[in-house]
Amino acid sequence: MVEVRLDREIYGVYPLFEDKTIMLESNGAYNEISIVDGTVRVTSADCKDQTCVNQKEISLSGETIICLPNRVTITILSKEQTKLDGVSY
Repeated sequence: MVEVRLDREIYGVYPLFEDKTIMLESNGAYNEISIVDGTVRVTSADCKDQTCVNQKEISLSGETIICLPNRVTITILSKEQTKLDGVSY
């Protein structure tokens, strides 16, 4: 599973085995996230530095892509449920 957060709030949790494009828009900013063949990457964003777009795709538990300017975090979740600060992931 891949968890997408916007402003530290969960925007959505998506399976890695289903190809999908997610368009995140908030306060005039956007990130386009692609899930393809069990990997996730940011394919497009309007942030100035483009670090999130230039980062390699992720597919392993715990790997993360972060877009600081747009406040987006993308994390691959473990198959095993873990608990952090009383919240199950």
